[in-house]
Amino acid sequence: MRKIRIGAIVVSLIILLFLGISLFLACRSNGVSSLNLHEIRKIAWKSVEKNQYDTITIKWEEARVELIESKDKWIIPITDEQKKKLEQIEKTDSIFIAVTFNTEQDGLLGPIVPIIDPKTMKVIGFYPRF
Repeated sequence: MRKIRIGAIVVSLIILLFLGISLFLACRSNGVSSLNLHEIRKIAWKSVEKNQYDTITIKWEEARVELIESKDKWIIPITDEQKKKLEQIEKTDSIFIAVTFNTEQDGLLGPIVPIIDPKTMKVIGFYPRF
Protein backbone atom coordinates (compact mmCIF):
# COMPACT_ATOMS: atom_id res chain seq x y z
CA MET A 1 0.00 0.00 0.00
CA ARG A 2 2.80 2.37 0.89
CA LYS A 3 4.64 1.67 -2.39
CA ILE A 4 1.54 2.70 -4.36
CA ARG A 5 1.35 6.07 -2.58
CA ILE A 6 5.04 6.78 -3.14
CA GLY A 7 4.68 5.80 -6.81
CA ALA A 8 1.64 8.08 -7.21
CA ILE A 9 3.52 10.97 -5.60
CA VAL A 10 6.55 10.46 -7.86
CA VAL A 11 4.34 10.33 -10.96
CA SER A 12 2.52 13.49 -9.82
CA LEU A 13 5.82 15.32 -9.28
CA ILE A 14 7.08 14.28 -12.72
CA ILE A 15 3.87 15.54 -14.33
CA LEU A 16 4.08 18.85 -12.47
CA LEU A 17 7.73 19.26 -13.46
CA PHE A 18 6.91 18.54 -17.11
CA LEU A 19 4.01 21.04 -17.08
CA GLY A 20 6.18 23.69 -15.42
CA ILE A 21 8.95 23.32 -17.99
CA SER A 22 6.43 23.39 -20.85
CA LEU A 23 4.83 26.56 -19.49
CA PHE A 24 8.23 28.21 -19.05
CA LEU A 25 9.30 27.41 -22.62
CA ALA A 26 5.98 28.54 -24.07
CA CYS A 27 6.31 31.95 -22.41
CA ARG A 28 9.85 32.70 -23.66
CA SER A 29 9.37 33.42 -27.42
CA ASN A 30 12.66 35.34 -28.00
CA GLY A 31 11.99 37.76 -25.15
CA VAL A 32 8.99 39.39 -26.82
CA SER A 33 6.21 37.28 -25.34
CA SER A 34 4.53 40.22 -23.63
CA LEU A 35 4.35 42.24 -26.85
CA ASN A 36 1.61 41.88 -29.45
CA LEU A 37 3.49 39.99 -32.14
CA HIS A 38 0.73 40.40 -34.73
CA GLU A 39 0.79 44.20 -34.40
CA ILE A 40 4.59 44.29 -34.50
CA ARG A 41 4.64 42.25 -37.70
CA LYS A 42 1.94 44.46 -39.22
CA ILE A 43 3.93 47.63 -38.47
CA ALA A 44 7.05 46.08 -39.99
CA TRP A 45 5.16 44.79 -43.06
CA LYS A 46 3.72 48.23 -43.80
CA SER A 47 7.26 49.67 -43.77
CA VAL A 48 8.45 47.34 -46.55
CA GLU A 49 8.33 48.87 -50.03
CA LYS A 50 5.45 47.41 -51.99
CA ASN A 51 7.69 46.48 -54.93
CA GLN A 52 9.56 44.11 -52.58
CA TYR A 53 6.46 42.18 -51.46
CA ASP A 54 6.77 39.69 -54.32
CA THR A 55 10.32 38.73 -53.31
CA ILE A 56 9.34 37.77 -49.74
CA THR A 57 9.17 34.00 -49.32
CA ILE A 58 7.24 33.78 -46.04
CA LYS A 59 3.84 35.00 -44.92
CA TRP A 60 4.22 38.33 -43.15
CA GLU A 61 2.30 36.85 -40.20
CA GLU A 62 5.13 34.32 -39.72
CA ALA A 63 8.10 36.70 -39.77
CA ARG A 64 10.68 36.18 -37.02
CA VAL A 65 10.46 38.79 -34.25
CA GLU A 66 13.29 39.29 -31.80
CA LEU A 67 14.70 41.81 -29.37
CA ILE A 68 18.12 43.22 -30.21
CA GLU A 69 20.50 45.60 -28.46
CA SER A 70 21.13 48.90 -30.22
CA LYS A 71 24.80 48.84 -29.38
CA ASP A 72 27.04 48.03 -32.35
CA LYS A 73 24.11 47.61 -34.76
CA TRP A 74 24.22 49.19 -38.17
CA ILE A 75 20.74 50.53 -38.87
CA ILE A 76 19.94 52.61 -41.93
CA PRO A 77 17.21 55.23 -41.50
CA ILE A 78 14.97 55.91 -44.51
CA THR A 79 13.29 59.18 -43.50
CA ASP A 80 14.55 62.32 -41.75
CA GLU A 81 12.34 61.47 -38.77
CA GLN A 82 14.00 58.05 -38.48
CA LYS A 83 17.44 59.65 -38.76
CA LYS A 84 16.70 62.06 -35.88
CA LYS A 85 15.30 59.26 -33.73
CA LEU A 86 18.37 57.09 -34.35
CA GLU A 87 20.71 59.95 -33.47
CA GLN A 88 18.90 60.34 -30.12
CA ILE A 89 18.92 56.62 -29.41
CA GLU A 90 22.59 56.12 -30.30
CA LYS A 91 23.48 58.11 -27.19
CA THR A 92 21.93 55.42 -24.98
CA ASP A 93 21.94 51.65 -24.91
CA SER A 94 18.47 50.66 -26.03
CA ILE A 95 16.57 47.58 -27.04
CA PHE A 96 14.92 47.38 -30.46
CA ILE A 97 12.61 44.93 -32.15
CA ALA A 98 13.87 43.32 -35.37
CA VAL A 99 11.37 41.69 -37.75
CA THR A 100 12.93 39.43 -40.38
CA PHE A 101 11.26 38.88 -43.75
CA ASN A 102 13.14 36.23 -45.73
CA THR A 103 13.32 36.85 -49.46
CA GLU A 104 14.31 35.11 -52.68
CA GLN A 105 17.46 37.25 -52.56
CA ASP A 106 18.67 36.31 -49.05
CA GLY A 107 21.79 34.62 -50.42
CA LEU A 108 22.76 37.70 -52.39
CA LEU A 109 21.35 40.66 -50.42
CA GLY A 110 20.11 39.24 -47.14
CA PRO A 111 16.61 39.42 -45.67
CA ILE A 112 14.53 42.56 -45.25
CA VAL A 113 14.74 43.53 -41.56
CA PRO A 114 12.79 46.56 -40.32
CA ILE A 115 13.85 47.79 -36.87
CA ILE A 116 11.13 49.05 -34.51
CA ASP A 117 11.52 51.21 -31.41
CA PRO A 118 9.38 49.44 -28.77
CA LYS A 119 8.72 52.70 -26.94
CA THR A 120 7.04 54.40 -29.91
CA MET A 121 6.19 51.27 -31.96
CA LYS A 122 7.52 53.01 -35.06
CA VAL A 123 10.04 51.77 -37.60
CA ILE A 124 13.31 53.62 -37.11
CA GLY A 125 15.28 52.01 -39.92
CA PHE A 126 16.39 48.78 -41.56
CA TYR A 127 19.37 46.49 -41.50
CA PRO A 128 21.40 47.15 -44.64
CA ARG A 129 21.10 44.70 -47.51
CA PHE A 130 24.24 44.13 -49.52
